[in-house]
Order: sequence, then structure tokens, then C-alpha cells
Amino acid sequence: MKPVRCTVPLRKGEAKSKNEHYARTTRQSGEDSRRLLGPPLRGCSRCVRRHRAKRPRCVCGDARRVSSKLVDVGCGTGTLATMLVGTGIDVVAVDPSSAALGVARVKPFAGAVHWILGTAPDLPRAEAELAFMTANVAQEFLTDEQWAETLDAIRRVLRPGGRLVFESRNPQRRAWEGWTKERTHQTVEVDGEGQVESWVQLTSVDGEFVSFVGVTIFGRDGERVDETSTLRFRSREALTRSLEEAGFTVDEVRDAPDRTGPAAS
Repeated sequence: MKPVRCTVPLRKGEAKSKNEHYARTTRQSGEDSRRLLGPPLRGCSRCVRRHRAKRPRCVCGDARRVSSKLVDVGCGTGTLATMLVGTGIDVVAVDPSSAALGVARVKPFAGAVHWILGTAPDLPRAEAELAFMTANVAQEFLTDEQWAETLDAIRRVLRPGGRLVFESRNPQRRAWEGWTKERTHQTVEVDGEGQVESWVQLTSVDGEFVSFVGVTIFGRDGERVDETSTLRFRSREALTRSLEEAGFTVDEVRDAPDRTGPAAS
């Protein structure tokens, strides 16, 4: 993953629809799988709470340097949003998955987060100091129009001098070549569910567009959930150009040595 940090220039005087095909009763446990695994499993409330989350170092590092309002775009089950608001930071979090937000709203400190069901254009004006998209979120916008609309919406909620931080995989590392059952299979224990088995399998590569299926099998009742997804692997040059067209200045592009497994590229 390559975290990118960019800034809204100081001014003088001054998203994508996601399908939810599953909804089963949730309880508080586990964390958001898409912040741990490279390819996400979206839409099923049982899927999005299977794994413990990793802290995105670049985001939290920037968060510690601000004391006002942060915006989490594509917040999922709210792992990072609730962690940050627990430190006294004001957080606005938006996600189009009602199942994911249902899990988020029962976590500790969730009552202090401003949750929004929707996408970036649904965000209210916030004069935020920092906005971020972690894990796969930035790569889920498949068309140039969706990506541009998202960047424009984020810029609107940032104050002059505010920052946007997001992650995107380096396509030159061809991370998708490791998205096989043999390399991604795992079994974990989940409270209330017992053993949960999961893996990711690549299905197609078409230029910048990489498709895969995420499989989850719940040992308690044998239910299997297959979720097909596509990510867009934009080049660094394309990302920089799109950010500049949206009015951002790219400050820094970092590597992410804390990533392991499918997310380590």
C-alpha cells in the first residue's frame, strides 16, 4: 500500500454505490475485515466483524497532530473512528453499508461519532482538519467520475490547509498474484459464531481493474457467503493528476512497511 498525504491549498481570505445482499443479526465483537485483508468482504454483517483491525500508522500519526474535526470516508464498522473519538477528537464517519454501521454504532465511544449512511457527497460542511480513506476504500471508485466526485466532496469538507490521507496499492507490485485460496486462507474464532473460515480468490485482471471473490464460511451453521468485488489500481501519476485537478497539493507519498499478507503492496 502507498499512503498519500495531500493538502487543500490555503485560499486568500479564508462515491460509489455498494450492494448489501446480506444482513444477519450482529453483536459487538471483532473488527473490520477490510482494514486487515487486502480484498474486502462487503455487505454481510457477519463478514465485516470477523477480524481484528490493524491501526493505519500514517492516519493515526496525522490524527495525533490535530485537535479538531476528522472525517472518515468509508468507515466500515467504525474501528478507527471510535478509537479516535475515544481520545477526544471530533469524528464524522460515512459509509454506504447499513450493516457495517449497525456494527459500528454499538462499539465503545460510538455515541460520540457523527455517523452518516451514504457516500462522500452526503457529508455536511465540516471545516475538518483531516479526512482519510483507509485500506481499499480509495480503490473502490472504479470510474474517473466517481473518483473525481469523491475528491471534490472531500475537499469541500476540509478547511483551507486541511489534509487528505488515503491508501492505494502500487500496481507495479502486482499484489493480486497472491490473492489465492492457498495464500489467503485462514480460520479464526469469532464470539457467537465459532470458527469462521475465509479466503480470497482472484477471478480476473483487465488493465487497471482487478476482480476477486471473497469467501466466508461460518462454522456454526455452515452458511457460505461469496462476495465479488473489483478494485482499480491507479498509477501514482494518475493519482497525482486527479488530486491536482481536484485542487489538492500532494505533500508526501509513503511506503507502508506495517502491511502484511494481501495488503502488503
